Amino acid sequence: MQTHELVEKRQQLILQSAVLRLQLQQELQRVSRPLAWVDKVQNGLNWLRQHPQWPIATITLLIVVRPRQSFKWGGRLWWAWNFYRNLQLNLSTMNAPMQRR
Repeated sequence: MQTHELVEKRQQLILQSAVLRLQLQQELQRVSRPLAWVDKVQNGLNWLRQHPQWPIATITLLIVVRPRQSFKWGGRLWWAWNFYRNLQLNLSTMNAPMQRR
């Protein structure tokens, strides 16, 4: 390849890179809102982990003020948690034989 061919090829690559950068920027704008929402949820969960006294105080207050509803919802949440754990366990055991192939 001669020098002018290399210069042309370099200019084409630079132009293609600019087009790809613009496309990437447009794609990232589409997902920026959902990702910002996910960041807010993660920040909230991190705050709850750092300040466990607030959810504990809220649950205690609900149990004192409305014990019947609290225990009813507690049972439902316990059932949902166990269902979720069992589902995860069953899915992981189903995927394990497939991964060995």
